[in-house]
Amino acid sequence: MNANYILKVKSGTLESGDRTSYFYASTRSMAMISKLVAETEYAKLMKMDTNEIMRYLGEGEYKKEIDAVGIKATKIDTLERVLNENFANSVNKLLRFTPPSSPVWAYVMRYDIANVKTIIRSKT
Repeated sequence: MNANYILKVKSGTLESGDRTSYFYASTRSMAMISKLVAETEYAKLMKMDTNEIMRYLGEGEYKKEIDAVGIKATKIDTLERVLNENFANSVNKLLRFTPPSSPVWAYVMRYDIANVKTIIRSKT
């Protein structure tokens, strides 16, 4: 982040380039949202066992994470790891094209803080 950008944000003005960054981020995030599991699919998922859920998710946006652990890994904790990894990858992707002054950064920081607290509590 350069000093000019910080000064623009502090002064409360957005130049056209900055505004374009927000439009770009909005469009990219809407594209990401369209790839989420549809609400209508949740009823189907509830009726599936772990193997079927892994197979179903492996056909969509979770393929990369499932391939990393292997489709034969069918334990619930493995499924949870796949979902967490996909979430982390999606958040990192979102942050790559989101302007640093966006509230998205503050929202994501909540998770970082919660995770650090959990680690500290586990050590005491």
